[in-house]
Amino acid sequence: MSKMFWVRNFLNPGSSLVASASIAISILSLPLLNSSKALADSYTLGTPVEVNNALQDLANKGISPSQIAFAPNGGWVIIYKGNGYISNNLRQDVLNKLSDLNKQNLTIDSIAFTPTGEWVIIYGIYGDGIATSQNLPQEAVTALSDIRTKNKLIYAIAFGPNGSFVFVYDRNSYSVSKNISPQVVADLSYVKTTRNEAVNTVAFSPDGNFIVIYDGDAYYPSQGIPKSLTAKIDEIVQNAVKNASASKIITSVGFTSDNGWTLLYHNVL
Repeated sequence: MSKMFWVRNFLNPGSSLVASASIAISILSLPLLNSSKALADSYTLGTPVEVNNALQDLANKGISPSQIAFAPNGGWVIIYKGNGYISNNLRQDVLNKLSDLNKQNLTIDSIAFTPTGEWVIIYGIYGDGIATSQNLPQEAVTALSDIRTKNKLIYAIAFGPNGSFVFVYDRNSYSVSKNISPQVVADLSYVKTTRNEAVNTVAFSPDGNFIVIYDGDAYYPSQGIPKSLTAKIDEIVQNAVKNASASKIITSVGFTSDNGWTLLYHNVL
């Protein structure tokens, strides 16, 4: 028996950037994990081989991906060129929404999944649209509505494995769930109050650790974040110190359910 999923829309803005073609990949076999893979504008470790193949295909075409998100069932989606996407094993309701946004030429700014598979998509040329699955927890729905009431734009969204959430808006302001780690709040507060830098992205690993990326390539990780990930970011920073033309902006970090990770970035200059 089929299931019907409903999608909640907070706002339907007008025109957006030029659309790119939508591609969906269906994988029938179980994913195999690779050891590590360096690609143009991305780096992966312990991710399904299908993710690496998709990123490699984009790299071969000279296309830089902008966002990546992993669902708790092992599904994933890569966003590129505004609203193009490559996906595998996602629920039909989120696929329908991604397809709608692509057809309407609306930019997909960010996407995140809860531990139960619910989802949030921020979209529109200015990131002024919000779409969620129908069963998104009410606390998250209320927080998103409050941000929209303030007429603020959302910059980053992330869900922890315990259902906690972080919504970053207005560069470095934030709304968090009641069960968020105090360390997340402390790090976000430092970025906002002491550094006054913009937050690029926030990501949670499946064991509850987290990383906050800000000011392009700076970061605050909790102790359990894989050293391989922070070492790669450090390498990017050191390359920029040696050669300004090698400066990168980190746009997305995604963790698989078994702690594999993907880092997406692009040139500053």
